[in-house]
Amino acid sequence: MSRRGRVTVGVLIGVFLLFTLMGWAVEVWTDWLWFDEVDYTQVYTGVLTTRILLFFAIGLAMAVVVGGNLYLAYRLRPLLRPHSAEQATLERYRMVLTPASAPGSRCFP
Repeated sequence: MSRRGRVTVGVLIGVFLLFTLMGWAVEVWTDWLWFDEVDYTQVYTGVLTTRILLFFAIGLAMAVVVGGNLYLAYRLRPLLRPHSAEQATLERYRMVLTPASAPGSRCFP
């Protein structure tokens, strides 16, 4: 992808995230004002805290599940592959990508 294309994609992603966060912030602020009006801000604080904790807990659980599946798929892969023209081409890609799949390394250049 050209430099111009990467910049365009970055700007579009940034605008999307900005509008998404603004929509969420408007919703939170409106609910906060309503709960403040009826003097139950501690209830809304509890609701927000619970939502945020659930978001991170489920995200962590899913990361563990996906990471475990990736680890198992890597460990249980067949070690001997039949050699053909297609396999030789794939082997070159595999040799390039294997260092990038090491834990703690960058996956994208």
